[in-house]
Parts: sequence; C-alpha cells; structure tokens
Amino acid sequence: MDSDAKPDSNSSDLNSLPNSNSCEGGNFYRSENAGGDFLEDGRREDWGDREDDGRSVGVSAVERLREIVRRGESEDKILSPWWVAVIIVLELMSVFSLFIYNLKYLRTPPLGYFIGKEVSIHSSVKASGLGVYADMRSLHYVYYAIAGIFGIILIIVLIYVYVNLISRRNRHFERTRDLYETLADCLEEKGKGELAWKVREIARRCEIETGKRNVAGWVVLSLLPVVNVFAKPYMFHFLTRDYFVHERYEEMIVSCLSRSFGKLQLVKFEYPDRDTVMYYLFSLVTFGIFWIYWMYTLFADPNKHFKEHRMFEELLLEELSF
Repeated sequence: MDSDAKPDSNSSDLNSLPNSNSCEGGNFYRSENAGGDFLEDGRREDWGDREDDGRSVGVSAVERLREIVRRGESEDKILSPWWVAVIIVLELMSVFSLFIYNLKYLRTPPLGYFIGKEVSIHSSVKASGLGVYADMRSLHYVYYAIAGIFGIILIIVLIYVYVNLISRRNRHFERTRDLYETLADCLEEKGKGELAWKVREIARRCEIETGKRNVAGWVVLSLLPVVNVFAKPYMFHFLTRDYFVHERYEEMIVSCLSRSFGKLQLVKFEYPDRDTVMYYLFSLVTFGIFWIYWMYTLFADPNKHFKEHRMFEELLLEELSF
C-alpha cells in the first residue's frame, strides 16, 4: 500500500483488517503514533525514552519476554465459575427473607411447625406442644434483619466479583501489549525487522480497540439502582466482546509468526463469538434466567483463553530460545 493511502487507524471495523488466519494484505502502515519512526525494512529508530519504559539496560529481549510470561501466573487470574452459584443463592435468600417479612399473615408451614394455626403477625400465640410463646412482631423484624444481612453480603460478593472480572481483563491486555512489544524487540535482534513492525502495528491497533476500563467507575454504576439497568448489561457486553476482539488480533499475530516459527502453527485460539444483544434479549424474555448463563461465560471463557495463552507463550519462548 502506498504511504499516502493510509486507512483510518482508529477504525473499530474488524472487517477492514487482514483476515485473522492470514498475514497477507496491505492494511499495515507505518504509524507516527506507534511509539517511534519506522524505516523501510520495518526497523524502528529514535524510540524516545526506550530505557525509561521499564526495560532493563543490558538485558536481552528474550529475558525480558521470559519475565513477562512469568507475570502471567499472577496477573491472568483464574476465577471459579462457582461464584455465580454463590451470587444466585444470596439473591434467593435475600428475596425470600423479604417475602416473609412482607406477609400480612403467616400460614403453615413453615411456621406451622411451631404455631398451631394461622395468626396475625401482630399477635402473640402459644407454640403448639412446645410451651413457649412466639412474639410475631419480633419475628417479623428478624426476617427483615436476615434479608438485610444477605443483601449486604451479596453487595460485598458482587463488588469482589466485578472488580476481579474487570481488573483481570485490564491486566491481561496490558501484559500482552508488553509481551508483543518485547517480542518485536526479539525479532529485531534476530534480524526480522519487517515481522517486528507488523507485530507492533497489530498490537497497537488492538490496544486502540480494547483500551483500559475504569474498574471503580463500572463497579459503582453496576450497583446503583436504576442506573444499573443500563450499566450492568453494557459491562457484561464489553467483558464479552473485548476478549473476542483481542483474540482476533492475536490470531493475526500468530499467523504472521507461524511463517517463521513452525511450532506456533499448533496454537489455536477459540474464543466464542457471542452475540451480546441476543444474550440481553434472552435474559429479558426468560426473566433473568439466561442472565445466569451469561454471567457464567464471563468466568469460563476468559479462564479458557488464559490457558490457551499460556501454551502459546511457552511455545513462543521455546522457539525464540534457539
């Protein structure tokens, strides 16, 4: 492609990119904002504060790459899908307690095991066969307190889950950005300047489309009444789609690398392409039941991606070590 005919670098249309299974095409171009100027053969020059961006002077690019891979053990956090079950149980217990609290009359069962007949919640009656009295007004507020306790625990669990879901997304994307930047340095050291430039360009465009998400802001919005009706579905949307877009770009990088490093042909990224609009509509139609499955995918899909990424990184290190 001629340098005068640059495509829009901020475009979010994935169809404008080269096929994810191919490194062919002329959609790559030298970017003035990608961190430095590029020579015709893809080598980078005048990279500003190259030694001030966290890289150790005198350490080879392969060693830096190995350190970034080690970071994945702590930063690519595997979250158990059982957290979904915990959230569901807490929601059901809270709702059930409020339901009991708002009853005008308490019928048997369950209280019938202790109260021999239908009674008003404002009366005191003798418990059948137990020789004790039950103050129904006090019991009324006990259910209210129980509902409050379950509600507080639910909010704490939701904050923990949402913070971890968004944070691990941000950390993984930031780490892979560092991974591909350092990989490009490795390729330059091996005399593969053009390939290094392609890797940097794809990684840069990926970063544009999957930028960092504000953790505190989205957690607060997803918990605020009324606002969360709109904020929570969108949060679920980007936690689903951003990984898919991220993996599309990674498939392009692997496609480029596999021409020079044969073992990388074994790498298969298979992040599912989920239609978040349909997922939202299904959740509405099923009165929130499908929402449970959607939340489950927010745990299971990234967990699977992290495991696939680990295999890719190990193969990459093995190839670059020779």
